[in-house]
Amino acid sequence: MKPKTNELKQIFACNMSQLVSVLGVKVKKAANIIGVPDKWLWRMTNKGISRIDERNFHHLKKFVAHFAIASPDELWKEDILHRLVTTDVGRDFVLTFRDKISELVQKQVEIESNINRALINAWTSKSDPQVEMSHDAKIAALGLTDEHDLLRRFDTMVRQMVDEAYERENPNG
Repeated sequence: MKPKTNELKQIFACNMSQLVSVLGVKVKKAANIIGVPDKWLWRMTNKGISRIDERNFHHLKKFVAHFAIASPDELWKEDILHRLVTTDVGRDFVLTFRDKISELVQKQVEIESNINRALINAWTSKSDPQVEMSHDAKIAALGLTDEHDLLRRFDTMVRQMVDEAYERENPNG
């Protein structure tokens, strides 16, 4: 079943936002870096569009060229960052933004770690021993050694994917 117009706009806006986040700057600065109008980029990251037309074709071409994406059509497919990092579609993207991707993964790990610490503190601060036991039981059931083990595993997995993509493109080093 073909996605509806509103779904396409949401997917597109989300993908545009994810790609802009790789730059690590606000939309206005990203527009300047990419070479597109800031109002246009804000609209694309917040409202999205459901298809390419004459009004946005030129800006979309600049945008995908900046991110080393072969076709603007990729912007309407779900989970663009995941696809770019884990498939050959993103080979050039990974080579271009390898350091930025690693930084984003590290920031995400830190954020999730802080959230987990806050949750653990909230759970363990209660005097109810059932809360601690259920938390420990959850950790054990997942095969984790501690509450940060999952985040370390995720970080390792993403780094390996990026390294593998890089090695495919640069077999000699």
